[in-house]
Amino acid sequence: LASNPPLEQPDPLEQSEENAEQKEIELVFEDNANKDAAPDETAAKEPDMVPDPFAAPTEVSKLEARLPPHPATEEATPTKDGTKSDVVRNDLLDGLLGDEAEPSVVEDSTGLEGLLDSMDEEPQQVAAVPSGDDWALKELDSASLPDTPIPSASEIIPSGEVLEGVQLALGEEVHIGQELTEKRRELMQQETIHRPCVEKRDDGVLFCIDTIFWPLDIEEHFRVDTIMYQGTRAIARYDDGAATNFHSMFASSAFDIVANYYTTRYGPPTKSISRAIAPFAKPRQENPTMIWQSREPGTDLVVNLEIRKFDDARGGFPDIERGAIMLYKGVGEPIFPKLSQLELMVLEPDDKATAGLSASEPATPDSVW
Repeated sequence: LASNPPLEQPDPLEQSEENAEQKEIELVFEDNANKDAAPDETAAKEPDMVPDPFAAPTEVSKLEARLPPHPATEEATPTKDGTKSDVVRNDLLDGLLGDEAEPSVVEDSTGLEGLLDSMDEEPQQVAAVPSGDDWALKELDSASLPDTPIPSASEIIPSGEVLEGVQLALGEEVHIGQELTEKRRELMQQETIHRPCVEKRDDGVLFCIDTIFWPLDIEEHFRVDTIMYQGTRAIARYDDGAATNFHSMFASSAFDIVANYYTTRYGPPTKSISRAIAPFAKPRQENPTMIWQSREPGTDLVVNLEIRKFDDARGGFPDIERGAIMLYKGVGEPIFPKLSQLELMVLEPDDKATAGLSASEPATPDSVW
């Protein structure tokens, strides 16, 4: 039999050194392996040592004894040992301290007291941040908007009665019989192309442009832009220095508003007339017309206030974009066709004309144009 080669025996000196190192390692592990000893006991034996709050947790029994049951073992309902918020606190501690926690860590973690106490309060509902689609307007809440529909003019029933002693007017105070101001008479003597009035005959017939002041809630409907005038004005006729006829315009779409305004002011109209117009390149259509009449005190003179949805009183084709409101005395002389639109283009309204030159001041190129 072949004999195995003799094994090399380690040097006794080296063997003794390895054994010594192994013993030292074992001693070190033995010192650190005393995990059952509580930190309080260690601190009592070695008063100079302070428990390390970051030491690896070793025992969970003491911590579990101080906290409510875990949700996995008991429902989150109010019990003798704790409430639903206590269960949430237990879960929070498990997440913060790990699967195992050292009692000393809980005692020293005073920074968590406020966080844990806040868990006892009822959670507040946090409104979700709306997305882009949520910002879109879904519907308009009209509860705060005024709901005052304007009645149709067709629902206004004429009374058939003539008013007695009621002064019919345009706007606030423009009425039949008002006198031509002395300022205008002076300006008629000035050498300027922009005169305040046009004199058609030598018998004292003048045509001017007067400013009308309407209530603010309906004023916008009387702001027109025509070649005759712009703004809230009226074309006026003066016979012997007194107003006998006015012609003003408004947006035809506001006919119901104007009709209701005068119905509220003077009552139902005296009469309503069914008229028709033939617009340019359009079929014939109705032109609703209402007339208020008032008899002057002590006389048989009747003043008429007439509104038409479409202005057909200026001759030619009717204006379907603008209505007409006319104030005239009896069957007095009309304004059109005696006055042409070209003559109206060079007239200055009364509020601009009265701010011009006085009779004592000479004419200048600026005043002429």
